[in-house]
Amino acid sequence: MNADDWARAALLAHVGHPTYGLDALRADLERFTFLLGGSDEEDLFGQR
Repeated sequence: MNADDWARAALLAHVGHPTYGLDALRADLERFTFLLGGSDEEDLFGQR
């Protein structure tokens, strides 16, 4: 199991729904950062 698989499994265990994955979490964090004024619509985690 690589790091991405482990992260997906851990997130699924915590959230409990398979449609909320790493991409959705990343998008939520970027929206939250933007709303707090922490970004200028740039990617929070760099290139996708």
